[in-house]
Amino acid sequence: MSAIAVYTPPSTAVAAERVFEVCDEVEAWAASEGVAIDALCDTKAKLSAVDAYLAQRDQPGRARVAATLRFLERRIGEELGEATRNHDRRAGAKSSATDIGLSKNDRREFREMAAHPEVVEHVVAESSDQSPASRRKVLAAIKEAKSVDPMGEVPAVGRDQSRHAVDARVAQSREMAARGATSRQIAKAIGIRPDSMADFRKRHGIEVPADAVVGRTRILDSSRVVRAMVENASGIGVGSLLDTVDWSAIDLDEARSWVPALNESIAALMSLRNRLKELLK
Repeated sequence: MSAIAVYTPPSTAVAAERVFEVCDEVEAWAASEGVAIDALCDTKAKLSAVDAYLAQRDQPGRARVAATLRFLERRIGEELGEATRNHDRRAGAKSSATDIGLSKNDRREFREMAAHPEVVEHVVAESSDQSPASRRKVLAAIKEAKSVDPMGEVPAVGRDQSRHAVDARVAQSREMAARGATSRQIAKAIGIRPDSMADFRKRHGIEVPADAVVGRTRILDSSRVVRAMVENASGIGVGSLLDTVDWSAIDLDEARSWVPALNESIAALMSLRNRLKELLK
């Protein structure tokens, strides 16, 4: 892509109508060479107006706008570069941060986001229109991630941050909750920090009954858990459905993903059966 010095978004109302297209355009422009800090800041201000417009009218697209705003802030942080004692501008930056009204806190926060893009992407991937990825949430996640490692290195957050992967984690959380797992156990299984699980549950409407049963001790009602697993397995009714399947109509690519999942489920059920048999001896 050729270098583009300036991006002029459409009016707020028009941008709101085609918000996803506009956000794609902004990110493509911001990622190109030859973009000055003042141009990034100006576009960020205009896009913030679009976000306010969407919020006021309760229109969809706020999560997408928030993602682009966070991307612009990262890019500003990259253009600022590392802070130096004598000036606040890296070689090659197109304008002085102080000249365009960036506060000291802005500069510090944007540099933090530029230094930890994987955390920014994680928060964005977990966001929704009801709970967009605000700068505050991103900075809190960076602070939390840094506290995990006393050396200051932020560990990789999550595995796959695509929407498909997020949906899979939500589905896994609901399944585990139905089987009697606690929020802490679910968080460990899906790769989310336990203290972030409350926000994750609220964002995706996940109820975890075991939390109420377990209480502060975090000790599961073992009979309840096993009973739920047995009832779920017994209620599948696979045998009666097999004869109704048109096997020639099965999507082979999708079927390849089913086999490993079934192997894992079968192994878990066999382990459950064997433990119960041992108990009854």
